[in-house]
Amino acid sequence: MNHQHPGYGTEAPKHPVHPPKPCVEIGAGVCIRPSYHRRPDQGETEADRRIVGYVIAHDTPEWDVRCEGALMLEPGFGPEVWTQTGSLAGGDLSLSPSVQCQTHAEFHAFVTNGRWTG
Repeated sequence: MNHQHPGYGTEAPKHPVHPPKPCVEIGAGVCIRPSYHRRPDQGETEADRRIVGYVIAHDTPEWDVRCEGALMLEPGFGPEVWTQTGSLAGGDLSLSPSVQCQTHAEFHAFVTNGRWTG
């Protein structure tokens, strides 16, 4: 994870054309939101849209924005594939393996039962 993105939560969007999407706070200054996709080149329609991964953002002490990165659940969307149990909507999402930010090495933990656990 190494991409900076404007803060989430109650902060007003900093970019009027592409405001941040809703993000669920999971503890320790970390939030997560689903990443959806469909493959029109393979005949998929909007009805086929599905969660293919998650965008995770975390607070940083040196920036006024959150650091953001993504993890993928399906091959073909990223170099590593995570496994998921539970769901974000159900509050019991667990992801494996752990998540580590490439920019902030100390940002490393698991998403377990809907919480950031380190």
